[in-house]
Amino acid sequence: KVSYWSDRFPDTHNYPLNGLRDLRFFRRSMTQAEARIQLVVDEARRLVDRFGPEKVVIPYYAAEDIVMCDLEITHCPLTISYRLLGERLLLEMYDNPEGLEHLFSEVLLLSLELGERFREVVGRRRPKGACVGACASCFLGPDLFRQYLLPRVIEFAAGRPLLFHACGNVNSLFKVFEEMAAKSQVKVFDCREEAGIDLQRAAKAFPHATISYMFSPPACLSRTAGEMREAIREVIRRTEDRPVHLIINLPAGTKDEIVDAFFETCVELGVELPGAAGFAFA
Repeated sequence: KVSYWSDRFPDTHNYPLNGLRDLRFFRRSMTQAEARIQLVVDEARRLVDRFGPEKVVIPYYAAEDIVMCDLEITHCPLTISYRLLGERLLLEMYDNPEGLEHLFSEVLLLSLELGERFREVVGRRRPKGACVGACASCFLGPDLFRQYLLPRVIEFAAGRPLLFHACGNVNSLFKVFEEMAAKSQVKVFDCREEAGIDLQRAAKAFPHATISYMFSPPACLSRTAGEMREAIREVIRRTEDRPVHLIINLPAGTKDEIVDAFFETCVELGVELPGAAGFAFA
């Protein structure tokens, strides 16, 4: 299977929204945003033409009725906005907070639209009851996250089940996450091994969510089978018997015994397996 991963929101040296005088006038239909969506859509069409739609997967999770399109949580709205604005983003926090709040709301909807456009290309609809996705970046501290992103995410979810992705080490934000969990239906908290997330705090912050945890590619290459088994057991211990999805990222060169150890240990411990992520760059 081919999972599209790269160049979804490519960097630019000419931050395209720098010429916009007031961010309150930003619309996700603007050329600057549409051009970025079109890059993803064109790449999806290229992969479908080459491999067929059945081999181009939308998410790297298989259980799509539980989670949602990875394209929707690619980056925190803050990260995408930085790629549109550059350092001006920091100044807008003080000079035009209302405009920045509007931009973040539009970017969340932009990510959702991106996922839907991708689905159209591969000919698959969003299953009923599937989560929508949002993401937190470790770039903002608790106060700024509470001011700028917390209300936007709650409004965006609008009562729908939410998959919330941690982009980086967001351990300083768990108090704010508890507030979010009290006001929204967080169904899945998604994080990766290399982020260093405190899983015990995650389980406390999202008491009704499944913890989705991806083992990092370098770890898959460097661990022994025994170390992989112990790493899985440690995740289960730290999540305190909460529902857990475990995902293994399979870079080229991963030894068969690592893959065997992963699946055998998950079966032994009764861990749900939404899928294995095997990245193929076409």
